[in-house]
Amino acid sequence: GFPLALVFAWAYEVTPDGLKKEKDLHHTASGTSVGNNKVYFTIIGLLVASLTLMTLWPKIHRDSPYPQTASDQPNSDGPSIAVLSFLNDSGDPDQDYFSSGLTNDIVTELTKYTELTVIDRTLNLASDDRPLDVSDLGAALDVRYILQGSVRKAGDRIRVTVQLSDAFDARIVWREDYERDLTVSDLFSLQDDLTQQVVNALAGSYGALARAELTEARRKPPKHLDTYDCVLRAYEYLHAHDPPHHLRARECLEGVVEVDAAYADGWAWLAYLYAEEYHHRRNEDPESYDSRDRALEVAERAVSLDPANQVAQGALALASIMQGDHGRGRIAVYRAIELNPNNALWLGLLGTWLSFSGDFEHGVPMVNKAILLDANPPPWLHMAIFLEHYHEGQYAAALAEAQMVQTGDFRTPAFLAASYGQLGQVLEAKQALSELRVLFPGSLDDINQELIQRNGFAPELAAHILDGLRKAGSEEGSN
Repeated sequence: GFPLALVFAWAYEVTPDGLKKEKDLHHTASGTSVGNNKVYFTIIGLLVASLTLMTLWPKIHRDSPYPQTASDQPNSDGPSIAVLSFLNDSGDPDQDYFSSGLTNDIVTELTKYTELTVIDRTLNLASDDRPLDVSDLGAALDVRYILQGSVRKAGDRIRVTVQLSDAFDARIVWREDYERDLTVSDLFSLQDDLTQQVVNALAGSYGALARAELTEARRKPPKHLDTYDCVLRAYEYLHAHDPPHHLRARECLEGVVEVDAAYADGWAWLAYLYAEEYHHRRNEDPESYDSRDRALEVAERAVSLDPANQVAQGALALASIMQGDHGRGRIAVYRAIELNPNNALWLGLLGTWLSFSGDFEHGVPMVNKAILLDANPPPWLHMAIFLEHYHEGQYAAALAEAQMVQTGDFRTPAFLAASYGQLGQVLEAKQALSELRVLFPGSLDDINQELIQRNGFAPELAAHILDGLRKAGSEEGSN
């Protein structure tokens, strides 16, 4: 317990290499017996104090119906969450390890999200006869959200039920049931799979916590210079993905970094928004600044403030690839994914941009993993898979992927037209070209420039797309 830990903390010290080294409690011949006696009396005194405190400890805590948290929890402007130990609801004690391991894995993964405050231990209330009151528990633990779950094994199937509650009003924010066949995977790999899915659904940029926080943010009058509120605006843009939400988030973060120049998250999300501004021509003001250059400048600032910030590294990757610096962009991509390999948003986004740059070997597996992690993957993720098939000359497979791509811009009909052109399907190609001309009335040279500069396409990949468009019937100057 805590009191005894004082004794051992005194008796041991941590060396620079992380190894514990026992203090010299038994002096050598050069020491004195007086020194030894002082040491022993010190130990006895600490043991007496420890036993006294251990006796009083239950009385100190018995007035509270729930476990208390330490007062030195990490400070965070973001949401706070406590994870209750998942219950083994299968009736099989041999499965206790699975529910316990799943809980610990989820806690470990949640702690990788710097915007979350996660209490440093799981709580087991399974033996408590009182009904769980999430509001009282949230107040006792000083957290906003409570995550609880159960595991049930029946035959060759296993079901994991997960529920997230808002302790503020005892509202259920999110609930999900996961079912798996035990015959296709051992329990350990199954546990890893479930952990990734639960954590991403809970804490990813499109997850339940982000949605809950956005809902709460909309209830309150906006505070322009409230730092976390502005990050929430950036999350909100991820969902809406339209010019009004982009502008609100960008202006909010511009105000934040002006008054708090050391706020790495603010710089990181602002860099991402500038990259989006250039990529989609969204709220651009070219007379005032170059959004592509500003994205790179702000991303570099964010990385310098916090090299371990995934958003900062991701934004640096996007900005570098947009600059045509694919080598630097790939290094930033790998660093961003190392920081959190289970964030579906950044896996999909950066994997797609790696594929744009021609790195299908690393980009497509990242996209495939993002699709597996996301219960409702966005259709634009199919761009990377389309491009790999198209690059390999597998045009029928490329067409199948292009038909699933919904970008809302010129790229969808361009990919369709190029695929039809390569397959010699003239009628379908003409229809796709008609749609392309509506969304992008420029020439083939303009399309080439758009793909290379604003989408980070490797020049040879862009040239291959144009070859398909020409075979589809598009002529220079008529597109």
